[in-house]
Amino acid sequence: LSLLLLWLSYLSWPALDGRARALRAAMLLLIGVALAQRVFA
Repeated sequence: LSLLLLWLSYLSWPALDGRARALRAAMLLLIGVALAQRVFA
């Protein structure tokens, strides 16, 4: 699922403006933190 999200984000990256890129990056960061907490908990 995470790979799918990363792939979709990669595909849609050029079409996004700066604000949308910031939101997408923040969302991916939150997902990464949640996954890290689940793995290392």
